[in-house]
Amino acid sequence: MRSLAFLFALLFGLCSHPFLGEAQGGSIMQLVINTDNNTIQSGKDYFIRPVPTSPSIICCRLLPCIVGDGLALESTTPNKTCPLNVVAERGTGQAVTFTPINPKTNREIYTNSDLNIKFDVKSNCPESTVWKLVSDASNGQRIVTTGGVIGNPGKNTVNNWFQIQKDDNDYNFYFCPRVCETCKPVCGNIGVFQDSNGNSLIAITDRPYKVRFQPVSSFFPLLDDTHTGNPSWRSIKKWFKIEKYEKDYKIVYCPSFCEYCKVQCRDIGVYEDQNGNKRLALVDVPYKVQFQKA
Repeated sequence: MRSLAFLFALLFGLCSHPFLGEAQGGSIMQLVINTDNNTIQSGKDYFIRPVPTSPSIICCRLLPCIVGDGLALESTTPNKTCPLNVVAERGTGQAVTFTPINPKTNREIYTNSDLNIKFDVKSNCPESTVWKLVSDASNGQRIVTTGGVIGNPGKNTVNNWFQIQKDDNDYNFYFCPRVCETCKPVCGNIGVFQDSNGNSLIAITDRPYKVRFQPVSSFFPLLDDTHTGNPSWRSIKKWFKIEKYEKDYKIVYCPSFCEYCKVQCRDIGVYEDQNGNKRLALVDVPYKVQFQKA
């Protein structure tokens, strides 16, 4: 009889507690994978890149697949005042870091779990660059701005916590913090909202913004290399072209001498890293140039 009672108690315990890998609320937690097929790590820099709208883009193992609008900080008020808001803009965007509730015990980022998101950039505004959800008085829209804090989960920081959700083979952001048991946040998808000034604000929307996460370490900057010649797959990163661009020219990375290499052709432009350094890199907007005899 005691054995039967123990069996019922065990079955009740299994049914009333979430299984391993299941988040509070019933959502399955999975490791978030970046564009290099590695897990996302807390504290490391990543670009948030939208999923390509065109399936014809070919990604090569030598180059990252970068398309569309990245996320960045920008003053969106007419007089360009603080705080800075999170927007979608042309180019790679700016790097962010992710911090889970317990970064000391868990360095990897999981779906359907609360985390802080911070732009790893310098700002002239007094607010931090940590994401925070607020209501925009000008349009009534809930937008993602700055001024949040890292850690300290509870009712005072409930608007600083976001989640990454699995979206087919990619991801999207979701606001539905679980850091406060007594709070009743209005959950919603994180997408793009265009305000009356034409700003593409990151905000609560009906349609989520499907994204991927690209490690900054995999970004392909142009390096100064004195070696020339020897066209082969080993030197494929060293070959560029000059193409006509309007009335001037642009530099393009699109080597064609390797028949079996699947190269993603890209324009060469200016990329600003998290330290404010401007470098030539593979970007969406080309750098228009002219050539002058030395």
